[in-house]
Amino acid sequence: MNETPLYTGTREQARKDGLVKLWRDSFKANVECKIAIESAIRRSFDGMHLAHGCASGILDEFGAERVKYVLSATLQDKDYDGRFSHSNKAWGKQTEIACDSANYEFVVNSHPAVLDGFIDQFRQECQRREMDHSFAPVMM
Repeated sequence: MNETPLYTGTREQARKDGLVKLWRDSFKANVECKIAIESAIRRSFDGMHLAHGCASGILDEFGAERVKYVLSATLQDKDYDGRFSHSNKAWGKQTEIACDSANYEFVVNSHPAVLDGFIDQFRQECQRREMDHSFAPVMM
């Protein structure tokens, strides 16, 4: 599992606070998470259906907090797109995403309708794990 701490401030804030290495490491992990999501979707989508459990491996690899941050940043960036469900858009808005020009690099670029299904799977898996007490809650 990638255990890099999630830094949610801007690059400029990190400079001011002497946390550039933390920002850089977190940013790199965010980009790796985005790439892993896109790869998992490519492998798990058969043209009609997204395989059950597609989000589970990403959740195991990057943790709920980082995956939620990357997916929320994506939903906020693509708020105009009607192919995302209203419930997923509302969920994505619950996470404060720092306004940083570098964020576009970890916005997931998979087809919005398929990505919406991935987000549904991610949210359901987090809820299931919370009920099983597999990990701490992450505001689903």
